[in-house]
Amino acid sequence: MHTHFPLAVTLALVCAAPQPHAQELLEQHRAFLSRIKSPEDLVFPLLPKTYSVPVTLSGPIALEMKRTLAELKLDEPRYIEILDRRKRFDLLLANESYSAETRDLLSGILNPVEMIEAILKSIVRYREKEQLMAMLRETQLTRTLETRNGLQVYVVRLAPNGKRFAYSYEDMGAYVQETWLTALSLVVDSATMIAQELELVKYSRMFRGDDADRPTPAKRRYRYVFAYATTQAVTVPAQLLLYVDDSLALTIAATYRMHEDFLVFDSRRICYHLQEKGTESCLEMKYGTYRFDTPVWAIKSAAEEGKEARKVKQAAALAHKATTALKEGKIEAAVRTLRSIAQNYPGTPQAVEAQKLLEGLPDGL
Repeated sequence: MHTHFPLAVTLALVCAAPQPHAQELLEQHRAFLSRIKSPEDLVFPLLPKTYSVPVTLSGPIALEMKRTLAELKLDEPRYIEILDRRKRFDLLLANESYSAETRDLLSGILNPVEMIEAILKSIVRYREKEQLMAMLRETQLTRTLETRNGLQVYVVRLAPNGKRFAYSYEDMGAYVQETWLTALSLVVDSATMIAQELELVKYSRMFRGDDADRPTPAKRRYRYVFAYATTQAVTVPAQLLLYVDDSLALTIAATYRMHEDFLVFDSRRICYHLQEKGTESCLEMKYGTYRFDTPVWAIKSAAEEGKEARKVKQAAALAHKATTALKEGKIEAAVRTLRSIAQNYPGTPQAVEAQKLLEGLPDGL
């Protein structure tokens, strides 16, 4: 049996509360939800419909990726980022000696626009009344207007009616995974209706289905802090900080510039903070000259590739799967795929990125 209330459903709870006039309050909170501005609302109207741009990668992670390709006897990598008509960002290997299937890299998802969007997706889009009402039975909701750092903000808090909510039970064959939440809060700027912070307390455990005694669940507190900047009088998502149990785990930052009346990326920085080692690993990305189209090779398969590139091709297919899961808010599924890449495809650039992401996100969210 599989019962699953993902984080996407949990976040949607901010639009309902168990009050005497339930239907009226439901509509009021749904109206509140619709006012929250997502990163896509802020950025996509200003971006070109499609683009391709060469990207220069530097820093320790880039050097490690370069070494893995050299060991596979593949050309020195060149990188390109694509925004396609489905509004999907992809960081690809631009070398024509690689087939299209080998070119996908995990880093394409790691920018503030898509990562914040993935976290907030259901807050601004979820509208199913039946599921809202079902989740209402497990939670108590409060929404207050408070002052923080001199700004007025809405703070939405969720607490379980019992001991937990958003319970997930997933049968994975040999093992079973359980997860649930005991608290969730969202902070939104009352003037701009831009989300500033999301915090949740999550429990998880994995065990064999025939285990008589289940292990003590692991408890983690996750806090996402969002920062914004102004470019040409336009507000854009500039940074995402992820804290795990008060320790900084991941930083994603971006800067922008205007090009031919369009907003485009200028630079990006991704840092994995390894608390146990007291170190951080960063990937620096600098954007070159934009073209507002998609290269032909990015949408058509290339010729048959050599044996040495097949490992990269297989890792790329899994990287695409992990990317899709993350964008759909299926965090646990994405983490399992990342682990598969890191364990089964060592010596590929995708494995380098997957391992760094896993190290930066204890228990994979």
